[in-house]
Amino acid sequence: MNVTLSNPFRSIVLIANTFNPSILRESWLIENDIIAKDDFLEDTVFSSNGVQVVSSKFVLTATDTHLQLMLKESGGVLEVNNVLLKLVGLLKHVNYIAVGFNFDWELRPINDSNLNLARLLFYSEQAPVYSLLNQEDAYFGGYVSCNFLKGRMKLDMKPRVLFIDNEKKQDEFIHFNFNYHHDINSKSNEVIEIIGLWEQYVKDSNDRVDSVVSKLSL
Repeated sequence: MNVTLSNPFRSIVLIANTFNPSILRESWLIENDIIAKDDFLEDTVFSSNGVQVVSSKFVLTATDTHLQLMLKESGGVLEVNNVLLKLVGLLKHVNYIAVGFNFDWELRPINDSNLNLARLLFYSEQAPVYSLLNQEDAYFGGYVSCNFLKGRMKLDMKPRVLFIDNEKKQDEFIHFNFNYHHDINSKSNEVIEIIGLWEQYVKDSNDRVDSVVSKLSL
């Protein structure tokens, strides 16, 4: 079966015991070369309870426990280094407790149905639970968890259908959600080390999905 593949979401999430989002003032971000003055887009919000910085290449959000860098299509390792790693280096007092890398992939069938794609990917007569649910309108998915590098990879895979006004079908695809989770017990040094592995996690996610697509094309 032929499919199209897209990667609409990539993010790094830092979780802390406490984080003060008001630190990330517009003037402070500019003064520390996190983002240029002209790069702030209109959806940017600064408040004492939370911050959302929107640029053409990333969205940076901060709450009282989370700091997240979401990369847009044009963003990459340069933004990871120049924004997130720089922030961690500047905010050495923050006690981080976890780091997560997230990658979303969408597989869309070409000239076929999402139901057939889900069955091809996941259904097996030898699987006791799935064999109990083998009927024509059954959608199948899957979950995998394993160690990878310094963390634990969790992969959740399920069919999704998006609707407009809860009636008209808009889009259907198989959603692959990769989460690479790391529990940590130190401040900035270990966080910097883990974030420095970003490109290896990107490659792992890419390689796993590419392998699935290549097998579908056989």
